Amino acid sequence: MALQDSQQEGNTPPPEPVFQIQDAIAAGDDDDADSSIGEEENDRLDLQHELYVRTLDGDLAVCPKAKGAKRVLDMGTGTGSWAIDYADANPQAHVTGVDLSPIQPALVTPNVSFEIDDLEKEWTWTQKFDFIFARMMFGCFADFPQIITVAFDNLQLGGYLEL
Repeated sequence: MALQDSQQEGNTPPPEPVFQIQDAIAAGDDDDADSSIGEEENDRLDLQHELYVRTLDGDLAVCPKAKGAKRVLDMGTGTGSWAIDYADANPQAHVTGVDLSPIQPALVTPNVSFEIDDLEKEWTWTQKFDFIFARMMFGCFADFPQIITVAFDNLQLGGYLEL
């Protein structure tokens, strides 16, 4: 009754529940998961990438392995901007971008591939990476320390994980 009274008095109604991409995937409703990422969010992700590159004076990463890496994983690739730019700047590398949402472009250079997958599930790559990159992923995983452990387990000896 109090809720109805406050709404009638012109007060702000209670907030609607927050919809998570994970909720749609867990429910088996991939269409809802895909549609929750809109053009505005894609633009925001691309702008965020551009701001990082400018902040780093044109560099895509800061770790020593960033230049010269051969097998690269981009965790939470989003629109794929970082993976594409890295592959363009490092033609010797093969870059695999992974995300929950299929929002990456279909036409890319041969040294880039995108996979739609949940990094919180078992990683099935048979070869280890020498550079694993993840930007702005804090808070995206239920068990972040476990993701870090799995990432380190999938690095070649001497490889780098850049967060």
